[in-house]
Amino acid sequence: MSTAPVNPAAQIDDPEPVSTWVVSIVGTLLIVATIVFVCCVYFIAAEREFTAKVVDAPDLGPAALKAEQQALLSGYGTYTMTDAAGKERKTIRIPVEKAMEALVAEGIKPSAAPAPAVPAAANP
Repeated sequence: MSTAPVNPAAQIDDPEPVSTWVVSIVGTLLIVATIVFVCCVYFIAAEREFTAKVVDAPDLGPAALKAEQQALLSGYGTYTMTDAAGKERKTIRIPVEKAMEALVAEGIKPSAAPAPAVPAAANP
């Protein structure tokens, strides 16, 4: 161990206090300016994303389309269909509730199972 006398004032004393204060103040200001700049950039980008992704007014097109389709499903009417042969036929449209009641009243009849297909090579 060393027995040399230690001068505590020499260790604590700052030889250039002005430069220490200048560096501290400038460093603090730079950190604050950087934080403010990053916050501004973030909030500007967040506002742009919000404006780009959020619709201000709801689109009324799907609501009108749904109301029109509901009216078609709940009312009577006729329409013309063209089959695969090109022949047009007139079809009557009834409300879905009436069609379900008719099916329940009539009963659903099982359809005949199709005959199994026989490969062409097996036929003599």
